[in-house]
Amino acid sequence: MQINFARLSHFVLITILSLPLTSWAQPTASSEDNTHEVNQRLDFLYGQHQPYQKFLKDFQTASHEHHKNQVVAMIHYPIKINLNGKKITFKSRQDLLKRYDEIFDPMLVKIIQEQKYENLFANTHGVMIGESGEIWFSGFCLDKDCKKVEIKVITINK
Repeated sequence: MQINFARLSHFVLITILSLPLTSWAQPTASSEDNTHEVNQRLDFLYGQHQPYQKFLKDFQTASHEHHKNQVVAMIHYPIKINLNGKKITFKSRQDLLKRYDEIFDPMLVKIIQEQKYENLFANTHGVMIGESGEIWFSGFCLDKDCKKVEIKVITINK
């Protein structure tokens, strides 16, 4: 029996073209799926995700619009920040305001702005902004039952 390669290749082409496109064109996880996963993770770790989602949005807005007083109010003190190869402890908002522009330079503000909620990494230490953990934030219980939580930046890595 002889195989007609012209017919066989025609048959293979028709078979391939008739396969459902969905088998090749599977979309990657949508941002909705990722948002749901981040929500679940934050709910599991911290009880509820909404305050953390709001904090990220508020922090992005304040840093983008150069609202220095609002940004420094969102930081937990004392905080140690690595500047020019030296760890410097800032004990208060006023201390940090003196070097605000050096810390929140255009590069750090860009990292903050580019962080998407649906791509947040979170663990028991906090929630990470930036691919290299440039900023971490977490919640602090304000009452015995931890029903009231205040979210603050806890780490800045420059």
